Amino acid sequence: MSDLAITARCWEDLAALPDEVAEHILDVFVARRGLDPESGETMHGVGGPLRKLHADRSGGRSLRAITWYDPGRDVCWLLAAGDHRV
Repeated sequence: MSDLAITARCWEDLAALPDEVAEHILDVFVARRGLDPESGETMHGVGGPLRKLHADRSGGRSLRAITWYDPGRDVCWLLAAGDHRV
């Protein structure tokens, strides 16, 4: 299991969301990236091996986040998170 970390900027993103939404994103981050930090769809053309993290919920919410894995330190970072209505 890799270490997990959250950037200060992402903490701001999470703090702006309703508590239950932020908690769900964190739960999905821990469950998916803790076991396999290099899972998920890669984002191309953004300057690094960033990966999308979808944490969709019922009620028309599409929760999205971006992660980056540092293999040298075996740490997966949660970089940004948001709530998008569909």
